[in-house]
Amino acid sequence: MRIAEARARTILVRKALADHPDVTAVGVGEKYTGGQCQKYFAARIMVERKGAPHGAPLPPVFHTSAGPIPTDIVEASAQAFATINSVLDGADIVIEGTKRRSGTLAFVTVTPHGAFGITNAHVVTAPNGDARGRSVFVDIAGKRTQIGSVAGHSPYRDDIINRHDVALIRLDPGGKALALPFTIEAFAGQRIRTIGRLSAAPQAASRFRYTYASKAKGALRRVELSQVTELTQGILIKDRPSGRTLHFSRVFQLSVLSGAVRPGHSGAALVRALTPTDLVAVGILFAGDGNIAFALSWSDIEGALATFGA
Repeated sequence: MRIAEARARTILVRKALADHPDVTAVGVGEKYTGGQCQKYFAARIMVERKGAPHGAPLPPVFHTSAGPIPTDIVEASAQAFATINSVLDGADIVIEGTKRRSGTLAFVTVTPHGAFGITNAHVVTAPNGDARGRSVFVDIAGKRTQIGSVAGHSPYRDDIINRHDVALIRLDPGGKALALPFTIEAFAGQRIRTIGRLSAAPQAASRFRYTYASKAKGALRRVELSQVTELTQGILIKDRPSGRTLHFSRVFQLSVLSGAVRPGHSGAALVRALTPTDLVAVGILFAGDGNIAFALSWSDIEGALATFGA
C-alpha cells in the first residue's frame, strides 16, 4: 500500500473514531511489533491506556470505504497545549556531542508526563544519527544553559524517503521557565487556541496568510507567507552541515510575503489567525531559503510525536 492510499484510509479511520472515548489521536505510520518496524503502513491509533478500554474494542484491521488498513495501537496520553509558541534563541541551540546545528524550539507543550519542546529532527541530529538522551543547551547572551534532553525524533536518513522531520525535547524545570517569556514576545496579545493543518485546496491556498517567528541570534524575526502548494512527489533537501541529500515526502511549499527564511528558523511554529487574538497552529517550518519556505503539516506529524514518550 502506498503512503497516499494509507493516508486516505487513515483519514477515514480518524473520522470513524472521532467520538471514541479511548482514542486521543490517529495518524499514519509504519507498523511496529515488539519494537520492530514491519515495513508496511498502518493507522496508528493513540489511546490513553492499553488494556483498560471504555469504548468498543479497536480491531487489528480497520475496514474503510477506501479499503482495509492495519492498525497499530499506541499508548500515548492526549497532549494538552497549555503553553506553546515559544521561540527560544533557535540559532544557538547546541546538542551535546554534535557539531552545531541551528533551529527553533517551536512549541512547548505541557502534558501529564512533563513539559516538552518540539522542533525538527535535523536540529538535533545529523543524517542517520540517534540523538535520544543527548543534552540540549542554548546560548543566550554568551551563556550556555542546559534546557533538557532529546526524548525522541523521527528517522532522519539519507537511504529512505523520510515522512517526518520532528523531534521532541524533554524540558528541565529551568528550561521550561526559560521558554515562557518568549511565548509572550513572539505573538503579543495572541494565543494559539487549537491545532489545525496546512491545506493546498484552492479556497485556502491563496486566501490564508501564515506567520512564523524565530528568535535567531537575539533578534525576533516574523515572516509572513501565503500561496500554499503541496509537493506530491516530495522534495530533495540538502543537509547543510553534512552535505548529504535527503528525500522527503508530503511537503508543503509557501511563498514569502514579508521577511525572509534564514538558517536558524527550522522548527518554527507556522500559524494563521482565527480572530485578532486567537491563532491556529498548522505546521512547522523545516526548510527554505529567502522567499521560499517548506513546511510540514501538523496533521502529518502529530502521530509521530505521540510515540516519543510525551
